[in-house]
Amino acid sequence: MTAETSGRPDISVVVPLHACVDAVAAIRAMVDTASVPTEVIYVVDTGLRHMMPLPRDRETVIWIENRGRGYNLREGAKHARGNIIVFLHADTRLPSGWDTAICDAMEKSGVVGGGFSLRFDRDSPFLRLVVLASDLLIYLMGRFSGDRAMFVRASLIQRHPDVLDVPIMEDTELSIFMQQHGKTVLLEKTAVTSAATFVRHGYLRNTLRIILCSLWYAVGMDLQDIYDFYYRR
Repeated sequence: MTAETSGRPDISVVVPLHACVDAVAAIRAMVDTASVPTEVIYVVDTGLRHMMPLPRDRETVIWIENRGRGYNLREGAKHARGNIIVFLHADTRLPSGWDTAICDAMEKSGVVGGGFSLRFDRDSPFLRLVVLASDLLIYLMGRFSGDRAMFVRASLIQRHPDVLDVPIMEDTELSIFMQQHGKTVLLEKTAVTSAATFVRHGYLRNTLRIILCSLWYAVGMDLQDIYDFYYRR
């Protein structure tokens, strides 16, 4: 029985919404371009309850009070019905043909997941250098950043949901997990992510903040402490 006849989606897109719901319209526009049966699972902070639009067909809204993105992704993955789960940041926009690119990659032997190539929604030499450094981390260590719309086989992550049971560094945890269970791929198609955090905190300061959190993670610092530092006001 095919996904079309059974109503079962092939791709589940999990989107955490922490601060606002303004991204919903853009996400719906991206999903509407998909030729592969797709569902969207929004994991939404309970404080946004009165702002969230009513779900459409093939949309699910999960309310959660825990704001750590890893916890949000775990909750979304638990409800996913697709064969492939895409973890999408609300401020990341997928390219045309994103769905078929993922499905084609996942048909290759041994591939368990991956992510997209990346650029920011504003151009600067510094941001291009940030992307280059991120590319090198993938090529050298297999470490994908979450703004690359990471995807993984649903059956694999649903058997091991605790991989995402973290408040922060969930993209690194997921990258390591995928490497342990098979091959990962970096797609040629490019996702576009917002540079707003770099603009708000300052390009250099935000980069140093990311590097510092990564170093703390590498030496085994408590992830809740890293989260509290990264998201402090």
